[in-house]
Amino acid sequence: MKTPFIEHQDDTAWLKRLHLLYVEDDEGIRSQLEQFLRRRVQSVLTARDGREGLALFASHRPDVVITDLLMPNMNGLDMTEAILKINPRTPVIITTAFNEIDYLLKAIDLGVEAYVIKPINTEQLLRNLLKCARNLSFEAAYREDNALLRLILSSLNEAVFIINAETKQFTYCNQTTETLFGYTQQEMLGQTAGMLHGDGVQFERLFADVLNACADSGRYECQGRMLRKNGEAFCCEHLVRPIVCDSAGEPLHLICVVRDITLQKRAEDILLEHQAQLNFLANHDPLTGLDNRRCFQDQLKHALARTRRLKTRLAILFIDLDGFKAVNDRFGHELGDHLLKSVAERLSSNVREQDVLGRFGGDEFVLIIEDAMDVAATVQVAEKLIRALAEPFEIRGHRLQIGSSIGISVFPSLAQTESEDAETLIHRADQAMYMAKRQGGNSFSLYEGNTGEDANPSQPR
Repeated sequence: MKTPFIEHQDDTAWLKRLHLLYVEDDEGIRSQLEQFLRRRVQSVLTARDGREGLALFASHRPDVVITDLLMPNMNGLDMTEAILKINPRTPVIITTAFNEIDYLLKAIDLGVEAYVIKPINTEQLLRNLLKCARNLSFEAAYREDNALLRLILSSLNEAVFIINAETKQFTYCNQTTETLFGYTQQEMLGQTAGMLHGDGVQFERLFADVLNACADSGRYECQGRMLRKNGEAFCCEHLVRPIVCDSAGEPLHLICVVRDITLQKRAEDILLEHQAQLNFLANHDPLTGLDNRRCFQDQLKHALARTRRLKTRLAILFIDLDGFKAVNDRFGHELGDHLLKSVAERLSSNVREQDVLGRFGGDEFVLIIEDAMDVAATVQVAEKLIRALAEPFEIRGHRLQIGSSIGISVFPSLAQTESEDAETLIHRADQAMYMAKRQGGNSFSLYEGNTGEDANPSQPR
């Protein structure tokens, strides 16, 4: 038993939006159904044959067409075919008492909305009209929302484009995409997204990563480089989300949002560079580039910890320049600074790469020798440095002659007291250096105390 069609208030509102074209060659049927329709829809145009109906459709573009099948001049199917060429989305309802199968199949091929047999069942006709009205309203709302969405997308500062997940071709791009990449929409639509990446193999790997990430987490984010039309590569931030078919679970399209981060990356690089400079200045002497006092003491603490753990030997050399003050007073601080830089370079070239060389300030330098084989080997290093610094320095046309006094302390010492920390070792080396200087300079002295801080430094050798 069929449920009778009952017009509700919502149904009436849907139907009242419709503009109809009704084509019927039988004047009695046409007049009767026209009156019925006028009470339920917004407007009704009527025609007596297909030719007249086609002319009315071309000039008024109604929402829905109701037509008889067999009519003079032009039959309903020929008129429907012509109407659908003008607007393929127009719903067409066929009303006829003629049930020839060939006509029915052609109507189906044309995509008519419904086929109502005469005498017309008005309840069935209203159901079909209501379906048409609802679909047309939904399509209008979709077009309105889509137009609003496109307006929003065109106003974004980010490039937004849509890629077919199977063909990898662009199906949409907003205005910013044109500005960012230099291509027009016509140049991009239908092309593969690889045109923005250059390297085809790299793009294929990237696209596979995108699909895998979208399948796992529903999104893909990265920073990388893309190409403009002129071949320029730029840094960008890339966000991809899939449009998934509910039935298969596979992405049909990929929505890509690209933001130019060239200025951001440049600012980050400048910040990192400045931070690196600050870190360097915090740990190094600005004149010579050697470790400063704080950094050297930290290095010595770590070296002592390793020496204790590995049960090896460590030596500290405290180096003070002889005659530097006289050079500085005679030629000025600027030339004195150049001399200190030359001293640092000469010291660096005469020690091992793993040794730690630092400047304590003024004309004082310090050296850590880890894995010192024995005292004799350390003495050889001290003698080598004394000979190196005794060689003249050629600076800005001046031949400068200086010397050096070196104090040596070793760990573990003969005393091996618990107080042998970094500060103690530096203090002992400093004491030994002053002993070498009191003996005339240009020599070294080894701290040989065996009772801790009060031990007497050795005589220079």
